[in-house]
Amino acid sequence: MVGADLPTFKAWVGGYGNPVLLILLTVALYHHAQLGLSVIIEDYVHNVAANLIALIMVKLGGMRIPSVPPAASEPQEIAAS
Repeated sequence: MVGADLPTFKAWVGGYGNPVLLILLTVALYHHAQLGLSVIIEDYVHNVAANLIALIMVKLGGMRIPSVPPAASEPQEIAAS
């Protein structure tokens, strides 16, 4: 897909099976990042309260980030009044 234009990419994503694979890849990516951050926090944050708060924030952040809607692909013009 290197060098492909937007309509070609949209056609590829809309193909058979590709949306499911891309969703699974996204879920695996965020889960992997959440696990990695959790291990880092558990190893290097020694204060119990800070450790707990940081782990909760990572868990909540891992659930929140994928649910953020994507930005509009084209900027919308605001009519001057």
